[in-house]
Amino acid sequence: MPTETWFPIFVFYEDIEFSPEVKKGAVEAIEEHIEWEVFETRGAITASTATNRFHHDPRIRDLIAEMQPGFEKCFYEDLKIDPEKVRIFIGRCWPVIQINNGDSGIKHFHRGGTFSCVVYLDVPDGAGSLEFFKPTNLVCDGLPKKELTPLTFTSANYPAKEGRMVLFPSEIEHRRMRNKGEGEGKRLAIAMDIYTSSEIDHYEAGRPHLEYCIPLSELSK
Repeated sequence: MPTETWFPIFVFYEDIEFSPEVKKGAVEAIEEHIEWEVFETRGAITASTATNRFHHDPRIRDLIAEMQPGFEKCFYEDLKIDPEKVRIFIGRCWPVIQINNGDSGIKHFHRGGTFSCVVYLDVPDGAGSLEFFKPTNLVCDGLPKKELTPLTFTSANYPAKEGRMVLFPSEIEHRRMRNKGEGEGKRLAIAMDIYTSSEIDHYEAGRPHLEYCIPLSELSK
């Protein structure tokens, strides 16, 4: 019998040719929304130091609109999600900026989301990659291997690239790697968390529609 791979993680990526005016608008939105004093102090901007409502800016919505074919390819063609049963929406969105020679990010995951996504707008030479970690490491993972295969990896790296959209399950632990470039360059990106709701009388996965939810206050005596 063959060895089968169960419970795989997945990463979807696509390189997008953004319209120049759309990209310009997104960069301007970042420059307007972030606190540069915080950036100069910490050397990075993340979800904890920037607005998480970036997707309410029309310029960012235009950018997301050009990402729509990638979302649809991943959700409906690759993952076979039923669009008649599942609603998908962006709940959080924020800018991510990292200077050259800045520190690597800490390993983390995005609690509450179904999918997470990052898209790179400006990538200087030496920009750090995005590293994903295997959900559970087994003892056999540490044994010497003649070669690495999808069965034997413990982490995977996806290089940052201008226009690249990377989409993955929010539960996967990940981190941004340190930029190794010199000079004043900085890596500029936008990240977002994608939430789902589904018809729970038919499907177990996803979050229920709001009309199925009863506020806790209404259940108390």
